[in-house]
Amino acid sequence: MVSDLHLDMGKLHCILNSLMLLLLEIYTNKCSADGCKTKEMIPVLCESCRQNYCLRHRHPSDHDCKGPTSAKEQAL
Repeated sequence: MVSDLHLDMGKLHCILNSLMLLLLEIYTNKCSADGCKTKEMIPVLCESCRQNYCLRHRHPSDHDCKGPTSAKEQAL
């Protein structure tokens, strides 16, 4: 009975580790705003500077947008 509990705890530990790895993979879109460490499930690209931002910093006025930074980006 105790050994069954030990096996169940081992399975639970394995499942929790798998879930944590999955969460780390899902939230990979880091905000480009200075000092912000927020990550989103989907990319939120600014149409002007083409950088990725969190929902809080998604608008140009929220991240002090400088617009396109290169001639290539300006052409897009």
